Amino acid sequence: MGLVAFAGEPYVACPLTLDYSAAKVFLDVLDPSLLPVGGTAIASAIRKSSEVFGKEKRYKVLVLITDGEDHEQDAVAAAKEAAAGGAVIYALGVGSGAGSPIPLRGEDGTEEGYRKDREGRIVTSRLDPVKLAEIAEAGGGRYMPLTAEGREIREIQNRIAQMEHRQVGSRFITTYEERYQIPLAFALGALILEAGIGGRLFPRKEWMRTVAAPGGAGRQRR
Repeated sequence: MGLVAFAGEPYVACPLTLDYSAAKVFLDVLDPSLLPVGGTAIASAIRKSSEVFGKEKRYKVLVLITDGEDHEQDAVAAAKEAAAGGAVIYALGVGSGAGSPIPLRGEDGTEEGYRKDREGRIVTSRLDPVKLAEIAEAGGGRYMPLTAEGREIREIQNRIAQMEHRQVGSRFITTYEERYQIPLAFALGALILEAGIGGRLFPRKEWMRTVAAPGGAGRQRR
């Protein structure tokens, strides 16, 4: 999973990764303020996503989430290029055909008005389902409007699940942690105790024996 954010220019917010939790972190911190160039460059976003995928000819799915307004006018051509490289494009349309204002939200998520242009007029986002359908068709996928129920998301998930899969790679690593210090410390402590108090606890036995001395006299010797 990877994440490409775009407005007037695209940038890779999260490269392809098997760590979905990490991708979610990048998604959570994504904010319009991180995109300094305004506008909607769908073609550039598709081409940047193709670069992220690499040269693999299969197993690639691009989910395009946008209102469909395109300032470059060559998104369909970019979708055909991506499809030729093995990608399938699904387009999720955001907004309404009548147009709606773009809300601005504060750090706490509360709405703080709407986005305005340089002349102080409220900027509206208008859904272009025809353009998105053309992009999805060129990309071998399907266009679906984004709804609050999320039925289209589940459908895309099912379609992806039915596609051919391959194992990207797996690796098991065994890491050993050194724990010899604990038994070694006990062993050294036992040696020190044995040297210090072993003689007191276990006194040596003294044996008496008779030794024959020259001249027939005997004497005792320890």
